[in-house]
Amino acid sequence: MWGKRPPKDNLESWQDIQQFIAEFPDDDYWSKWKPMVRGVVSALEAHGLAPLFRIGQSMHHIILSTLDSHRLTSEPRVTLEFHPKEQTVRVEYSCANLYFSEALSEESVPLVAALPTTLGYLRRLWSETKPAIAIPDALKSA
Repeated sequence: MWGKRPPKDNLESWQDIQQFIAEFPDDDYWSKWKPMVRGVVSALEAHGLAPLFRIGQSMHHIILSTLDSHRLTSEPRVTLEFHPKEQTVRVEYSCANLYFSEALSEESVPLVAALPTTLGYLRRLWSETKPAIAIPDALKSA
């Protein structure tokens, strides 16, 4: 993915993230990580979120935002951090890269709770970054 141009729109960002996930090696750690991430990302996409949110990555974190462009600086975002050994997902709401700053709120949940928890955080993100636009139907059902 290095050197590749940024995705032109939200839908292309979702295609790119699937390729990014597939590029990790099939070793003891990543072969457990990849299906977790694929499952959650695919569930979010199936929920109809691809047109609404841009998705990307920072190292092996998955990041969702309401921005129309590549490169977050201090904008709000939802970050997913997957822990294959524990089969948990850390879902975080923040305004900075989590390697350098603490989240504003976060939860570590079992993998089965990752989708509804992430949807809750995405509802907050939408409300705080697009207050003039009603919550989309894709975010109402969880």
